[in-house]
Amino acid sequence: MEKMHIGYDAKRLYSNSSGLGNYSRTLVRNMMTLFPDNEYSLFTTKKNPDLETSYFDHQANVIHYNGVLSGAWRTIRIAQKTNEMGLHLFHGLSNEIPLGLDIPAIVTIHDVIFKHLPTTYKPWDRWIYNQKTTIACNEADKIIAISQQTKRDLLQYYQIPEDKIEVVYQSVDPIFYVMESETTNIQHLQLPDKFMLTVGNLEERKNQLLILEAMGQIPKSERIPLVIVGKGKGYHQRMLEYIEQHQLHEWVHFVQDYLSTAELKSVYEAANMMIYPSSFEGFGLPVVEALLSRTPVITNRAASLPEAGGPDTCYLDVLEASHLAEAILKLTKDKKLCDHMAEKGYQYAMNEFHPNLLTRQLLKVYKDTIRLHE
Repeated sequence: MEKMHIGYDAKRLYSNSSGLGNYSRTLVRNMMTLFPDNEYSLFTTKKNPDLETSYFDHQANVIHYNGVLSGAWRTIRIAQKTNEMGLHLFHGLSNEIPLGLDIPAIVTIHDVIFKHLPTTYKPWDRWIYNQKTTIACNEADKIIAISQQTKRDLLQYYQIPEDKIEVVYQSVDPIFYVMESETTNIQHLQLPDKFMLTVGNLEERKNQLLILEAMGQIPKSERIPLVIVGKGKGYHQRMLEYIEQHQLHEWVHFVQDYLSTAELKSVYEAANMMIYPSSFEGFGLPVVEALLSRTPVITNRAASLPEAGGPDTCYLDVLEASHLAEAILKLTKDKKLCDHMAEKGYQYAMNEFHPNLLTRQLLKVYKDTIRLHE
């Protein structure tokens, strides 16, 4: 088949500013860029005008339903629309697909963290996530896992036949693969000249408090500030209380306003190191973004994070403040080591996560899935 008509569940593409939204926008944009002869249709019940989504409005057929019972439309009506429109394949980008599809169907499963860390989720949410994952895995012809870790989890918790699962890593926004002569101006953020960086939602699983605890164990004469890019509620408040109790105000800088992808890349590039002490990740996108920005990374040796970080990242075998403080000091004092990590990490990320490689892998999964129906 030379030309395909591919449909996507684009709700997250149009409504999520990070996470599943980034995955959706990057994947679809890469497909459109590398394979422009195909036809692409995006199905969504939401459109957030604040996101950089106008590109898709001009490059794809956008089916936007904003009526009542939008959940039912996504679950049932999309299947009827795909039949009417003559699609060759449908790809659910965020852990679910419509019911009743008569065409080849693929679903991306990002993680099953609710299985590993159940106490961090409400019981109702765990039930919903488990139901959606079960149904999607059963209904789909093929499952894309965004890491080997997620594939192992699907085999363990859902007894999926191994040949039904394909690992295609998550790609990063194309801007991260271009070394621009001038970085985007971020002077308005008023960042320190030297700083450590952490990026991600402020929540217990991400362990940003651990970085604050580690800072307290580093002598002031050897300490550099921490920039935290991310939002949160309860956990953010806990961090503010810790900063107050331990007099860390002058050492911690929060960036909670929306950053464009170009601005975020410039923040990565300006950082001396990026710290990502998450307990568990389905992939670990900030790790790859930092590597592509030639910034050394300290992260946890757990779940998918070694897949994202590669062999030259600094890994914590134990998530304890003393271990993190030791790693921070090591990188702070050893510029030669940092330069080595930056260059090797960049090469690893370019080789493993380049959009050309990952998008061609994805296209092969599409074609193989269609052949299953022939």
